[in-house]
Amino acid sequence: MKFNRLGFGAIVLLTLTIGGCFYVGSIVVRSLDPFPVLEFVDKSGPSASRKMYSWDFTIDPSAVRRVSMKSASSIDSYSTWSKFELSPSDAETLSSELHKRMAAIDDYLQRTKECEQATRTITSIPIRAPTSETPDWWAAPTGTGNATENMLWYLDATYGVAQGCYTIYDSQTETLWVYKYAAQHDSHWERGARPPYAYRPPPTPRNRDTGQNGVRTISYVPPRAERSACRSESTSKRLS
Repeated sequence: MKFNRLGFGAIVLLTLTIGGCFYVGSIVVRSLDPFPVLEFVDKSGPSASRKMYSWDFTIDPSAVRRVSMKSASSIDSYSTWSKFELSPSDAETLSSELHKRMAAIDDYLQRTKECEQATRTITSIPIRAPTSETPDWWAAPTGTGNATENMLWYLDATYGVAQGCYTIYDSQTETLWVYKYAAQHDSHWERGARPPYAYRPPPTPRNRDTGQNGVRTISYVPPRAERSACRSESTSKRLS
């Protein structure tokens, strides 16, 4: 009886060990393909919204005639090629949203990186540090477009992470072309060549006061100045 119990325990232990090895092995195999790819071509707005990771734009998907997109990402890098067929007004709205999102560096990055930012006009879309091959359908035109670029420098290193959002609207085909990316070890400019990104924390409540007619109001005071390496620049004059 004792032997049977020992034998059963050994079988259970062996099974768990083998299962653990397979689990670890699957993680290793997945890590060998660090750039999972999402791609679709010429989908209607509603169909594209279901295929994308999320559709969090203010324009309705039904306002977009067709969408093509390819996105490849790893832990700290990604590239996304997109084209949206839509009206000039909707294209302006979407382009503005995309650039505002790139311009909004989150609090965590501001605390852990030295952040610099600039905007500029472009005549063509640069494909910087792609994490996959440029899709066959990509044929962004030349013209007048916009760029928002960030540099997130590591505090204890000589390199950082470059981010960028580039857009050009082709009025003849009513197509907005977009390339967004982030890449470690890439850089838009030398460290310190742009003023730091400005961090403006929201006001914090200090106390509650009773106003007129017994209505309670909240008084706000600015928080104490925090040491931050981040101030802002939104300019195109100093970029070529």
